[in-house]
Amino acid sequence: MLGVLAESEEGLIWLISAYPLSDLADALRERLNVRLPSGKLALLRHYDARVSGAILGLLSERQRAEFFAPVHGWLTQCTGKLTRIHPTDAA
Repeated sequence: MLGVLAESEEGLIWLISAYPLSDLADALRERLNVRLPSGKLALLRHYDARVSGAILGLLSERQRAEFFAPVHGWLTQCTGKLTRIHPTDAA
């Protein structure tokens, strides 16, 4: 099943973390809502492999360090292509 998702356009996300699963889920849940410059709240779809790579371009270096703090590795795989989102030299 994971292989099928990894080869599809929907893709999947691979996370490497030392957090217990429930703590990791809580930490990621806290990152769903973001405040826009207008003051409105928006949903940050970090769980969507098709858009998670775009997060790098939206966050400052400090924000990226804070956002990715719960994980040692964040990778996406769409249409069979594996991309390292964190840690990375890109940004």
